[in-house]
Amino acid sequence: DQDQLFQFFLHNFSIPESLPNELLNKADLTEKGFHHLKIRMTDLNVQYTEKLAQLKEIIEHLKYLIEYLCLEVPSDLYNLIDDKELFKNEQVIMDYLQGFSGNTKTIIPSAMIPLLLRIMEALDILKTAREEDKRKMHEQCVQLWSKLKVDQQEISNFTEQQLSKYGSSLPSEMIDNYKIEIEKLIELRKQSISQLIQENWTKINELWDKMGYPASDREEFTNYYEMNDGRNISGDPDQNSELDEILLSRCENEVSILEQRYKLYEPLLEHVEKFESYMQDKADLEESSKDSSRLLRRDSHKILQHEERLRKRLSLNLPKTVKSLLLKLTQFEEQFNRPFYDANGNPYKDRVLDAEQS
Repeated sequence: DQDQLFQFFLHNFSIPESLPNELLNKADLTEKGFHHLKIRMTDLNVQYTEKLAQLKEIIEHLKYLIEYLCLEVPSDLYNLIDDKELFKNEQVIMDYLQGFSGNTKTIIPSAMIPLLLRIMEALDILKTAREEDKRKMHEQCVQLWSKLKVDQQEISNFTEQQLSKYGSSLPSEMIDNYKIEIEKLIELRKQSISQLIQENWTKINELWDKMGYPASDREEFTNYYEMNDGRNISGDPDQNSELDEILLSRCENEVSILEQRYKLYEPLLEHVEKFESYMQDKADLEESSKDSSRLLRRDSHKILQHEERLRKRLSLNLPKTVKSLLLKLTQFEEQFNRPFYDANGNPYKDRVLDAEQS
């Protein structure tokens, strides 16, 4: 320990700003004074070592942030913080960043660590802000890519370009690239909004038909759509674009609502699909049976075998399907307080009951 203290003082006593120089100039060199001086020197050495370790940790984190954010120093630091201490200590900070040795000859000005902590805090805030900006803009891009049905290869080209150019870093240029991409997608969306509105309207009608929505349930949204689709109220392109965006948003929201509701309908619709398949088989069988000329064909035995297979299939499965479907339709009526309708607006249960009696 004494050797370390000696080396510490030997290396630093001639430096005006160093602690050894300050202590020796004010030292009481009596035996008692020397004893107190030795204790004080030990304490200061411990404090200095801790500060040196703290300084090293701060410098390493600053170097990481500067590299990650692709900053130009010191110019970008001045843009981030307005601190006169930065100007006074600029060269020392640059020396630290370019090659911090961390040995006992390192001078640590009293204002240095607080200054570096302020810089580090500003860079951490910038890092958080950029990461949040990137996250939000990437989500916006994903939504627009999906809505505009952008080719997957084009999407990959954009994302891979960011990765290959910037790696794991996050420069301001990457944020600018996302802004440019969003602006491009928004402009493309404006140009294709009429097509998007029509696609969503078609999807709405398909879902209505699948779920057997009666005209009364379709009326409100249909009236809204017909009043606003292609409507030119003011002749102002900007206002028309805004109205189209509102209409598209309403259509997209309606599709989302219907898709969620469709999930509730799916168990019933699966039974309806199976029932309709059997009813088609029954109709085909009846139509085939009416054609007496089939018995004169060379492959008549195959036709008769096919008809017999259909009869057995219908005899075995159709009654069970009808019974199960009637139960599902009753459950539907209890859950939604209305019948399930066919595409013509008639209660679908009537069709099933007719099949049961025939």
